[in-house]
Amino acid sequence: QINAAIQTHMSEHRDELLQGVVGIKELQADYEGLGMGVQDVKRSVQRISRDLMEPFNVIKMRAAMLGRVHTSSLLLKKVLRVTMTMRKLRALEVAAKLEKCNDSMTGMPDILEGFELRELAKAAQLIRDLEILMADKALVEIDLVNDERVHVRVYGSAIRLVAQARLREGMRSLNQADVGTALQVFYNLGILVDRVRDTLDGVVSAIADRAAATFDPAALEALARAKADTSSGSSSTATQIKGRATAATQRYLRRRAQEHAEEFAEFMLDRLLQAWNLDRVLGKKNDPVTHQCFLDVCLDANQRRLPFQIFWEKAVKALE
Repeated sequence: QINAAIQTHMSEHRDELLQGVVGIKELQADYEGLGMGVQDVKRSVQRISRDLMEPFNVIKMRAAMLGRVHTSSLLLKKVLRVTMTMRKLRALEVAAKLEKCNDSMTGMPDILEGFELRELAKAAQLIRDLEILMADKALVEIDLVNDERVHVRVYGSAIRLVAQARLREGMRSLNQADVGTALQVFYNLGILVDRVRDTLDGVVSAIADRAAATFDPAALEALARAKADTSSGSSSTATQIKGRATAATQRYLRRRAQEHAEEFAEFMLDRLLQAWNLDRVLGKKNDPVTHQCFLDVCLDANQRRLPFQIFWEKAVKALE
């Protein structure tokens, strides 16, 4: 009965079924046409992509080449700067004299006489420029630059030794010209603040050591024993002699202590004058290129204190 019903229904709607089949075939044909159109669009997109990517890849490759050329050009400029700066340094008369200096500073008094302020300061500036250039990591593998590193280290070490010796001699003799020369070299090397601080700290250490040696109780006791031994005797009046010896020893110790105190006062005054002279030179000295006052460079970054003020505080604390 079900089959019969189905056949009856199909017979009654035969025309509609035939129209549906025809519609499916048309839809399939439309789908196939749409698929062919999609394929055509894909091929067109691929062709357009190739047409666009080819010049893009060419531009990208050329940009990379230009980038490498630019990097090489910058590297070559740095190498040329190193070479030209080394040539300028070697052209100075002071360069040959710096090579004669060594860590032991043998013959330094004679060598110091041959250095002039302008030559020494110019050499310091060139050495500083070379040190900055050679710190660039891009020059690490350049043999030409590496060959010059040893010479730059030798020149740098020598000029620091010469400047330190001139500063020490200038402070000892209160010669402001020598002190100014050394300070200019340190400024050009970029180490002015550190060297001024280290120099004043060295003066403080010298004062502290001298004070400890001058007022050492053990040394005074040794003097007392030595004086007592020379004043003692073996006669029957040993007690009276001992009393007189004790009084003489006390007078001797007071005299020696007074002499030590006077010597220390002279030493202290001399070192204070050295520090004060250094502070004065810092206040009067200006860099001829930047016109910057050396004292402004050395001012304490936090509290804006003068170097001599910091030195005085450290010296007072060392004597406590």
